[in-house]
Amino acid sequence: MKRAIRTGAVLAFLPALAGAPPVTDAASAATRPAASASVAAAAPTTVSAAALTPVTRVVDGDTLHVRVGRRTEKVRVIGLDTPEIGECHAREATRAMAALVQRRSVRLVADHTQPNRDRYQRLLRHVVLRDGRSVAPLLIAGGHGWEFTYGQAYQGQAAHRRAEARAIKARAGLWRGCRGLTRVIAVRGRCAIKGNISTRGEKIYHVPGATYYGATVINPRKGERYFCTELQARKAGWRASEV
Repeated sequence: MKRAIRTGAVLAFLPALAGAPPVTDAASAATRPAASASVAAAAPTTVSAAALTPVTRVVDGDTLHVRVGRRTEKVRVIGLDTPEIGECHAREATRAMAALVQRRSVRLVADHTQPNRDRYQRLLRHVVLRDGRSVAPLLIAGGHGWEFTYGQAYQGQAAHRRAEARAIKARAGLWRGCRGLTRVIAVRGRCAIKGNISTRGEKIYHVPGATYYGATVINPRKGERYFCTELQARKAGWRASEV
């Protein structure tokens, strides 16, 4: 809770990850010699149309820097959200991503259902390993993040959601160790996290005890709402208040 790249081809996804075991060790996942058919199916069917692009930095569990010619581009992985730096399991998510892609080349695949860039001017792409595995469902299955839809459904969404369901069932990663994100926050039996929309259109949530919690009034007609858990707010596109 941000082109010389081959973006012309719109690439379709196959149903994916059915029956594949959760990946809890990102390092071993990155070095496995061959991908199973079900995990490989999470990648675009014509992934070879996308050029290999070197990763120069892993910012966190869902954001990378890549080298495109002589410039650096920031890439936000489609369909994946991971804890922000400083939050529970953020380091583990970053390490899991680094184990898969750091100092390697990946294929960046555009999705016609999504914008080319987000509001932070990061490229929005599916990130696919050389062996054909899509990075997002691997991290989700390992409990290093959760499925994330911002606006319109993306290609491969069902596979990501199946990976998340398995991770929750296995209590993998953050689903075991990050109760702060998943615990219900309620006051007098009602969900109490306030999902506010600022005058600039930013979606910011406030938990009880936060600086502006008392002053924040929720107006459902503006699209504002209450949430029961921080993760629920994050999955709906809200970010935590910084004060």
